[in-house]
Amino acid sequence: MAGKPIDEHRLIRAIKRGTELGTSGQGNILIVEDDADLTSVLVNLIGDLAEVRVAVDLSEARQQLALPGWSLVILDVTLPDGSGLDLIPFLKSEGRLPTPVIIYSAQEVSADIAAKVEHALVKSQTSNDDLLNMIKAMVVKPEGEAA
Repeated sequence: MAGKPIDEHRLIRAIKRGTELGTSGQGNILIVEDDADLTSVLVNLIGDLAEVRVAVDLSEARQQLALPGWSLVILDVTLPDGSGLDLIPFLKSEGRLPTPVIIYSAQEVSADIAAKVEHALVKSQTSNDDLLNMIKAMVVKPEGEAA
């Protein structure tokens, strides 16, 4: 299955921009994912690069997103109580600082949906190392660069 290649520069800009919004030198990342094993892997990958919270369904994600200061949302499409895509209009709504979104899902999304977020990744086509290297490149600022 041939997938759309990852636009690393666009992804790096999205996460770097998002993490700059966080406090205490770290970004605030929300992972919306119902697979506990995958969530554990993602939290461990991100490690100390950012403060991470997890929501396992839409209801919990909406509660978390009501809190201000999210730098980035990593979003699964298939959740127990609906589609993670339902969160995108809220995250990109007028009158709200747009929150960068990375769709990280088992299924590809349409080009229309992908255009509404910073990037759409397919889990089976993105290695943990590639994801970690992208996040590191976006979150870790070179020495001497202002936070």
